[in-house]
Amino acid sequence: MILIKRFLGLAVIHDTTVFPLATWSLTLTLNGTDQYHVSVDDNHRIVANPFTEEITDYDRFVSWSHGSYTMFESKRFRNLFMGCNTEGRVKLLLLHDKSHPDTRALFLMHRFVGLTAGDRPRSYSEFI
Repeated sequence: MILIKRFLGLAVIHDTTVFPLATWSLTLTLNGTDQYHVSVDDNHRIVANPFTEEITDYDRFVSWSHGSYTMFESKRFRNLFMGCNTEGRVKLLLLHDKSHPDTRALFLMHRFVGLTAGDRPRSYSEFI
């Protein structure tokens, strides 16, 4: 459910959706061997942190299904979804309506297996 409040004539969107229990830590391999986890910094940028650092809520995403696609919402910054810009770089995109998302935030999944909140291997993903 999304509530819209008016503040000084501007519409401010407040999302009252409660996150599901399962959140995901997304991992990637760079240079063929180095393992990293995806995180979000204070400037709303997606960064890759080495696995030597602790995985926090800043590094977690909630997966949402949209037809045959998957979307990943940042647990730290509500309504910001992983997506890409016009140059193909990964970034966070603001989505006002999860039922009509920006196509840049939609991923096709080949396999979905990820790390649960306890960081036990449960699944892993390959994006097409």
